[in-house]
Amino acid sequence: MRIKNGDGSKLHWQRIVLGTTKLGKLGKLGVASVALSLALMACNSSPTPIPASQEPLVNDPTQNSDSTVNASGIDNGFLSGQKWLTVTNGWGPVEIDLANGDEGARDGDKIQINGVVFNKGLGTHANSSIEYDLNASCSGFTASVGVDDAKKYAPKTGGTVIFKVLVDGVERFNSGLMKRYVAAKSVSVNLQGAKRLKLVATDAGDGTAFDHADWANAQIVCGQINNPPTPGNLLKTGQLSDQFALATVLQNGWGKPQIDRDNGDVAPETYADKYKLQINGVIYEKGLGVHANSAIEFPLNGQCSSFSALVGADDGAKYNLKSLGGGTVTFQVFVDGVKKFDSGLIKRGDAAKSVNLVLTGGQKLRLVATDGGDGSAFDHADWVNANVNCGTTVSNPPPSNVAYKGVSAAMWAEIDARAAGFKDLHNCHARINAIPTTGYTITPSNGDAINQALSQSNTVVLKGGTYRISSTLNLAGKKLIGAPGEDVTINAIDVAVAVAMGNDSVLANVKIIDAGNVGIQLKSNNVLYRVSVARTGRSSYLTTDGRGIRRVDDNSGNNCLVSTEARDSYNDVDYTGGYSFPSTVRGGNGDGYVISGSSIIDSYAYNNSDDGFDSWEAQPNYFYFSEAYDGGKSPLGFPEGNNNGDGNGFKLGRGNQTMYIYKSKAYNNKESGFDANGNTAFSSFVIMCSESYGNVTGGVGANWAQGLTGNTTPCP
Repeated sequence: MRIKNGDGSKLHWQRIVLGTTKLGKLGKLGVASVALSLALMACNSSPTPIPASQEPLVNDPTQNSDSTVNASGIDNGFLSGQKWLTVTNGWGPVEIDLANGDEGARDGDKIQINGVVFNKGLGTHANSSIEYDLNASCSGFTASVGVDDAKKYAPKTGGTVIFKVLVDGVERFNSGLMKRYVAAKSVSVNLQGAKRLKLVATDAGDGTAFDHADWANAQIVCGQINNPPTPGNLLKTGQLSDQFALATVLQNGWGKPQIDRDNGDVAPETYADKYKLQINGVIYEKGLGVHANSAIEFPLNGQCSSFSALVGADDGAKYNLKSLGGGTVTFQVFVDGVKKFDSGLIKRGDAAKSVNLVLTGGQKLRLVATDGGDGSAFDHADWVNANVNCGTTVSNPPPSNVAYKGVSAAMWAEIDARAAGFKDLHNCHARINAIPTTGYTITPSNGDAINQALSQSNTVVLKGGTYRISSTLNLAGKKLIGAPGEDVTINAIDVAVAVAMGNDSVLANVKIIDAGNVGIQLKSNNVLYRVSVARTGRSSYLTTDGRGIRRVDDNSGNNCLVSTEARDSYNDVDYTGGYSFPSTVRGGNGDGYVISGSSIIDSYAYNNSDDGFDSWEAQPNYFYFSEAYDGGKSPLGFPEGNNNGDGNGFKLGRGNQTMYIYKSKAYNNKESGFDANGNTAFSSFVIMCSESYGNVTGGVGANWAQGLTGNTTPCP
């Protein structure tokens, strides 16, 4: 509630308690009576009338609060632009494209859920109900729901709501308990053949104090049943900046978003300001230049499998922003209203951060840049090399929250051609196609049953879920397969080594988390396919090196690693080996991969405390479509400071073996992107169509180090 002095100035926000009863529990009449009495006592004057600017709009549906309107059906589009059939609201009117405010109309702030601002939606207050007449002509309803941040009032308590969607009186969606400062939940409800839609927000049983409930981007599809998108309106594989005509700009804090350029001035509003995208001194040719707060949406229509980008605060060379301050941005990516990526606070001068997301089945991609909570002055925000992979159906979709993108038929054709030229005899394409999908099947009820099953069958299939193991899984020539299309996780938090492959073994379609020391030990003739290893080496009593995927000895070879990742590896004990790490430094040896004699395809090493891919001298490695980034970092949840190792991207052996690299990247690593590491055969390395940029972020090295000079062979 706001109480005004006689001169119209506001007193501070009051949270009034009578006995043990909050105002929110008194009901609308009781609250108004208490407010009026207190205002008269405090100000000794009559209440200030609502300013004309806050009077209900002539055609505003909010003027019909607590009443029935003459609604004759509904049209395709946002609900905030349409009439409802009936409405009730717990405090004042339902607001149109604003959050719920005071008792007057249009007196709320913009809708904001967990820091994300939405330009469209319905702002309500529990307990509320809004009903629409569909006339059986609509096919679907979508929205993002959540408790409003109520930034205007900054309440410290309250704000608990349950959202429900009822279709012809039947509950089709229930959000469960939602609190303030929790990310919005996505709603998608089928309406085909329905006649009534009701949106309900309840107080979760603890009273309605501060229960501002938002139906953000509430929209409905009507009259378009069985009307698929036309090919001309679909995203294609490639840069989003080349397909900006398909974007919907929901918001931009200054002028228009720029295509392949830094954000410019307000006028003239063009898409072609001349200054290139530049983050921490690195210039980029492709991307989108926006200004916080911004939100841009692209249609996916279930046709795209992945999204990748680099994000950062632009240097602002055009305006010499380094001398003006500002430049604090948070980047977020939403798929169908669900947050899939949050960069955390990024400042001007910070290195770009990478984004890699799975989009399979998604309908809408939204790119958001917020002001970091300190205002938007000079917050130029860049989405560099924002790229989507679309139009390729990926069978057996990968587990969620992994970096690998999947190998398409076109990519396999390239890989096979390059392998022949490199004399790479691993034959990974055929070996991947030979992975079985059926076998002795078990469920997650007992993770220790996996080893027992492996003793009984050559092929064990794990149904979806989390398997908590207490000892190393020994494959020893066996095949351990996650059920195709299901999300399978192996939790190895009390186990030093999660999986020991053994010779001639196959591991596929699984995620391995929290191994105490090493995620996977490689032997010879192994196949890893669609395998994610994360957060190894956290246990101080088990750790000796903390690597994600590690060869066992010099004879480990003839291995295929396809669509794999190793991330967040660490070493939680003082490293006392015979190299250059002082004993006081943790994180040394926390490599993503330590490999030899392998073909590494569509694989990713990132956010590891030491190197990404550490090749060893015994046998050559072959890299295709693989990336190493954010090496030499302190992964989330691990000690901060200087607790990390070298942080090279691709460390290419110390012996005399030739290495082969095709269409691979190293970026944002603490030291070198590609480092020969004393390999005397570096002059014979074959490096084709590969990139190294943004490295050397805190150590000694170069994008190409120790004799390497970039692409040694022209792209085919």
